[in-house]
Amino acid sequence: MLHIIKRQLDGLLSLAYPDYCSACGEALLQHERNVCGICRNNLPKTHFHTYSDNPASKLFWGKVLIRTAASYYYFQKGDKVQKLIHQLKYKGEKEIGETVGIWYGEELKESTMFQDLDLIIPVPLHPEKLVRRGYNQAEWFGRGLSKSLNVELDCRSLERIKFTETQTRRSMFDRYQNIEDVFSFRRMEESRRHILIVDDVLTTGSTLISCIDSIRKEHGSELSISVATMAIAKH
Repeated sequence: MLHIIKRQLDGLLSLAYPDYCSACGEALLQHERNVCGICRNNLPKTHFHTYSDNPASKLFWGKVLIRTAASYYYFQKGDKVQKLIHQLKYKGEKEIGETVGIWYGEELKESTMFQDLDLIIPVPLHPEKLVRRGYNQAEWFGRGLSKSLNVELDCRSLERIKFTETQTRRSMFDRYQNIEDVFSFRRMEESRRHILIVDDVLTTGSTLISCIDSIRKEHGSELSISVATMAIAKH
């Protein structure tokens, strides 16, 4: 009886004080979380996880050894995906990352390239930036992936040891210089064979390349490394 009353009260509260879609701003229905059904069905998916020679993977070719890379959405200035990620990174709506991670994990399950994962590692923030923001958006995306893929999330092995300013307004060359020797990786047990590095937006790949370089310094080519991001910048 109590759970019926609670459900009815929740329904009344959602009518009086509705949550809003982080992508379009419209009121969410009672069963919706963070993103409305219309936006979920219409945000621009890449489907990169269905083929290996996709644009995300090609950003790493000739720069660092990876198995594959994929991004869930296309990202363009002024579009709904940009608004969604802005809300995630700067407006405290960290649950967006988890929700999108759960959705993407369900799709990655169907890809042979992502079926033997041992560990998920989010790109870390510098401790100073983590205190300032209060959370790591990549970690929340990783949480969602971890839940749907049933793969352990590791937020300790990879550390950001150098503070860097935002990459947003830097040129491609400056991005690579700015991110050099920024990360440190603690060697892992040999049972780990395939790890997934995750982040919010893939632009030039410089941050992820630096992460992967730090892992390769400890493990050489003995590990398989793949990449997944919430979005990729569409040029």
